[in-house]
Amino acid sequence: MCGKPLGYFLLNVIVCLTRDHIGEVLEKWTQIDDEIWAKVIVLERNRRVAKAYARAPVLTINGSDEGFDGFR
Repeated sequence: MCGKPLGYFLLNVIVCLTRDHIGEVLEKWTQIDDEIWAKVIVLERNRRVAKAYARAPVLTINGSDEGFDGFR
C-alpha cells in the first residue's frame, strides 16, 4: 500500500474495478442485446468470481443455490 491509508487503497480498487467493467461493456456495446438491462458482477475478496447480463429490469437476490438465468 506504499504507506497510504487503507481508505485510499480501497478507493483505488473501486475505481479500477469500475473502470475495467465499464471498459468491458463499451468494448462489447454493439454485440449486447437490446433487452439487456444490467451487468451483474459478483466479487469475492476483491476478485471477480462471476458476471452475468440481466434481461429483467428487477433483479431479486434471495440467497438460494439456484443458478442465474438472466430473467429471475
